[in-house]
Formats: sequence, structure tokens, C-alpha cells
Amino acid sequence: MNATTSAFAEQMFRLRVHESIGQKYEDLFVAIMRKANKKFKPVKPHGPSGDHKNDGFASDTRAYYQVYSPEDIRRTQADALRKLKEDFSGLKKFWNGISDVRRYFFVINDRYHGVYPDIYKEIARIKKKYKLEEADVFLAQDLERCLLALPDKDIFSIIGYVPDIKPAEFLFLSGFTYFAGAWIHFEQAISRLGYSARRVPTFRALRELIASAIISEEEFTLLEYLRHLRNPLFHGDSNKLPAKADIDRLVQITTRISDSLPQAKP
Repeated sequence: MNATTSAFAEQMFRLRVHESIGQKYEDLFVAIMRKANKKFKPVKPHGPSGDHKNDGFASDTRAYYQVYSPEDIRRTQADALRKLKEDFSGLKKFWNGISDVRRYFFVINDRYHGVYPDIYKEIARIKKKYKLEEADVFLAQDLERCLLALPDKDIFSIIGYVPDIKPAEFLFLSGFTYFAGAWIHFEQAISRLGYSARRVPTFRALRELIASAIISEEEFTLLEYLRHLRNPLFHGDSNKLPAKADIDRLVQITTRISDSLPQAKP
């Protein structure tokens, strides 16, 4: 791949990450790891005992991976910390008798937001307590690096065919990817407020957000404008993109809505 095509492949992968929740992200992780390391073995849950806290391991390096991909890691980091604390001892108790645990990676779909310091602190505690050779958090950026280090044919098998595009075309496609990812995040945020569950049309949902003082009239106007651009653009009937500043504003609104939701208690 040339530089432009490689950059577009990166954008395609990042959109895939944003769309992947729960099992979908675990499937994406397993697909990439199987290409990256022939010794990687996925673990299929079985019966009431499940996978014994292990989503996959590399038999050559004795590295174990546990995947966590909530709808919004920023709102559920307390749950991530709880899972990390409770699950590793169960993993080691069962799997150490099969292939000794020397390395442990807590795989989180952070959607490129990062994770809080307490999670790194707990990983360091686990490494010290169990005398592991290595223990770390494995973020979306780490999975991206694994993917992009693969041969082109393997990259294509994961994210689909990447066209050989010109720089001008890449500018449009990267803008489309940014807008699509930002809009997906917005819909997820209002879903957590309950609007999607009630199948409220987006226009009505936006009016209800105003009524609840969650967005302003000015923000409503911007969101309506973006909504009208979104529908024909996403269905291939238009190539008109919003200005980057407008997409940036959408991201800011979504972040504020997400941050207003109750935090999960540890």
C-alpha cells in the first residue's frame, strides 16, 4: 500500500473499532491476533464455566488476553477496574495448570480515549503480586499497530478491500470517516439517555433534548443541519461533508452528554 492507501486503511479500522461493542470487538481482536501470531489460540466459552476468564492465549510466549469492550469505556471504567481485579485470579487458577501464565494483557476497546490511571495501577499490582514477566493494558491503538504490521492481504481480509486512492479522494474519505464515527458516538450517547430504546425519531429526540436542557437551541440547529447532511451522505446520494469545525462541535456535544450520565460505582 502507498502512504495514502495506508492512511485510509487506518481510518477504516478506526471506524470499525468505534462500531464494535462487546463480542464484535472480541471477534475483531481474535481475527487480528490469529494473523499476527500463529501460536495464538482463541478460547470458546463452554458450559456454565465459560472461558475461565481467558479470551485467547499465545502458547509460545505464555501470554493471556482478556477482552473488555463496553458501549462507552469513559462511563464504565469502574466496571473495567472491578473486572480486572476479580477475573485475573480466576484465569490464573484454571489456566496455569494448562500453560503457565507468564504474561497478561487486559484488552480494552477504549475507542482511542485512553483509560484512567487506576487501571494501570491495578495492572502493575497484578504483575508484582503474581510475579509475571509482563502485564499491561492493550488499547485500540495497540490493536491497530498489530493490524497495520500485517501483510496487505491480511489487512484486507480483516477490514475489507482498501482502494488505491488519490490524496484528494483521501481527504473526502477521511472526512467521511470522521463524521460517521462522530455521529455513531452521538447516537450511542442519546441511546443511553433512553431515546433510541423508545424508537423516537431523531428530530423528536433532539427536541426532547432541548426540553430537558441537555442541548441549547443553537446546538439543536447544528445537529439538525448535520442530520440532514448525514442521511443522503451515508446512503450514497450526496458527497457533501460538514465542515471539520462542525464535526468537532458534534464531538464536544457528545462528550458533554456522555459526561453527564451517572458513573458506574466501583
